[in-house]
Amino acid sequence: MRWRSPPQPSHYDWTEDWVKYKFNYNLPTATPFLPMSITLTPQQEQIIQAQLASGRYTNVSEIIADALRLLEKRDRYNLWVEEVCAKIDIAAEQLDRGEGIDGETAIAQIRAKFHQGHQV
Repeated sequence: MRWRSPPQPSHYDWTEDWVKYKFNYNLPTATPFLPMSITLTPQQEQIIQAQLASGRYTNVSEIIADALRLLEKRDRYNLWVEEVCAKIDIAAEQLDRGEGIDGETAIAQIRAKFHQGHQV
């Protein structure tokens, strides 16, 4: 299936209104939206048709927009995981060099700070 943006009446440009509604953002008037075509596998087409049939989406554009939003979210999550893993590696190296403290000592220090902050 090749997907293209559905033709719109020439007197109404829906893209600017859609962007304003979806993202609460005003586009500069000179920003053009170029039509794009994509080729889908039969499995991808089935997924899109199932989503449309479910009633959750009213058109293919909504499905693509949601998929792209989820892709961005996944990319941000993967970046966060990489950053956390790097911090864990640094902490493990520090512990190997004897720069850390044991868990009981850490909990005692946290409790002491907590009680100091709550004393009147």
